[in-house]
Amino acid sequence: MHPNIDRIGECPQVLEPQGLVKLQREIERVKFDPALATYLHALVNATRHSPAIAVGGSPRAGMNLSRAARARAKLRGRDYCIADDVHDLAVPLLAHRVRLAAQVDGYVPSAEEAERTVRDLVARVPVPL
Repeated sequence: MHPNIDRIGECPQVLEPQGLVKLQREIERVKFDPALATYLHALVNATRHSPAIAVGGSPRAGMNLSRAARARAKLRGRDYCIADDVHDLAVPLLAHRVRLAAQVDGYVPSAEEAERTVRDLVARVPVPL
């Protein structure tokens, strides 16, 4: 048996299932401005058109980035997203969802290389004001 399995019982429950469902519904209601949706689409699209990336972010990656940004806004006490919510989560969320062009040739790049590649792309996409 895996050593961490035995420790699961040590983890305190912090949220009842009904509370989790309620929180998920609240996150769905966090406002996401159309300009942020355009920005998010541009970020995901940049991963699809970069010569450094063989397989870019999928539509699901974009949906997950939107959900993560909404959750971040909620955790910070807002009922609306701001550009920083999307921008700050783009690299960690997209980096492990892309396949770098170097991987096609058999080379397995590190997670840091994928993050650096996505960070460079994110830096080139204009942030809406």
